[in-house]
Amino acid sequence: MAIVKCYDRKRDITYVYDSTCFFDEEQGKYRYKRRLIGKINPETGETVPTGKHGGYHPKKEEKPGEQAVLEPLRPGRKKKMPDDEKITDEAKLEEALETIRRLKEENTEYKRKYLCLEKQYNSLVSGLVDLIPKKNTDI
Repeated sequence: MAIVKCYDRKRDITYVYDSTCFFDEEQGKYRYKRRLIGKINPETGETVPTGKHGGYHPKKEEKPGEQAVLEPLRPGRKKKMPDDEKITDEAKLEEALETIRRLKEENTEYKRKYLCLEKQYNSLVSGLVDLIPKKNTDI
């Protein structure tokens, strides 16, 4: 029994499975059975158990006499982000752009060093070729 993590790119979720291995005598191969344990919360990195019908949802505490009003999301629509999240997304974007700029500068410097080393290598090889005696083919 092993714990296996599988990332679903379509839903951007990492699922956690309990995997067991057994030998299938009919086909002569090893087979695996997986049982879903839960999914990983991207913010905390903890495994959140999933239930039988769409996941585990802890009950929210409600004050007496107060009922929560839930608006269903329409298909294809996204939730509006609060302004705080927009600021953090913009900060993340600026940080990513700064990282890209820095990596481009490093890449340019490495290209320059590579060209310099390539010139040195070519000059050494041409010098070695001149030192090798040529065979006399006039017989």
